[in-house]
Amino acid sequence: MCGRFYVPFQALDWIVGQLPEDQRASAQLVIADWIKLVNSPGGHFDVRPTNQVPVWTRGGVALMRWGFKRDFSGAIINATIEKAQGRFWAKAFRTRRALVPAAGWFEWRDEGAKRKQPYAIEGPEALTFGALYEEPADPGPSFTIVTTPAAEYLAHLHARMPVVVAAEHRQAWLDPETPVEMLLKIVEPAAAGLASYQCASPKRDVRPKAP
Repeated sequence: MCGRFYVPFQALDWIVGQLPEDQRASAQLVIADWIKLVNSPGGHFDVRPTNQVPVWTRGGVALMRWGFKRDFSGAIINATIEKAQGRFWAKAFRTRRALVPAAGWFEWRDEGAKRKQPYAIEGPEALTFGALYEEPADPGPSFTIVTTPAAEYLAHLHARMPVVVAAEHRQAWLDPETPVEMLLKIVEPAAAGLASYQCASPKRDVRPKAP
């Protein structure tokens, strides 16, 4: 976890409304570019590793690739909170935190007979996943989603889940001055409010459209 998630236009439209006034116009342009990508030939509803998606940083919204690129990996898509203060992630965790708007994410549970059932996990409104980002020349701005041990009521689907940053903690997560002690409280798994349900394959052709 997290290997795929989904972002309807409404979630991004809602995020734009949370931005400072001077960041909204540029954010809308970024979102418009992303919608063109999603609806182009080869585009798809669910976000997959190496795909680009709008990401919310302290400076506004930017289009970023999902997955840090390293010599040993083309896309490091998740960073565990347990290792976030270690050498590999420490600088990004201190100074380059971001939020990834989403409606929810997918998990696949083994249900026997070589069959895996997809499940969607989502909240009653737009979610924001805690993330780290960097801006190398190759492959360009990139992010990784921070994960935490799953909340007890979701552990039957997967042992881990993305950090879901609550509305009241979003600005603190983005602020590089926020003390580590507070960040570690912010990343505690959501205790309630998320629902999981069986779904068809997330390859279904449901794509976000501009209003």
